[in-house]
Amino acid sequence: MVPSTTRRAPTTRGSSIDHVGFDVENLEAFVRTLEARGITLEGRVQQVPGTRAKSVLLTDPWGTRIDLTEGVAPR
Repeated sequence: MVPSTTRRAPTTRGSSIDHVGFDVENLEAFVRTLEARGITLEGRVQQVPGTRAKSVLLTDPWGTRIDLTEGVAPR
């Protein structure tokens, strides 16, 4: 982590770019790895209704919301 004295917005929620997303393989295992490293998620992994896709959100230390998904990217 890089220390900074620059004041940052508390979150990107509602801004022009609300969040970024990454599609990963085996989302549940990836989430367990993040939690083991002390990273807090904004809820649990959820199945996207009507799809095979799964999703969970987290916010990084700079306030950027990150959507982690599985099964959204084309194969």
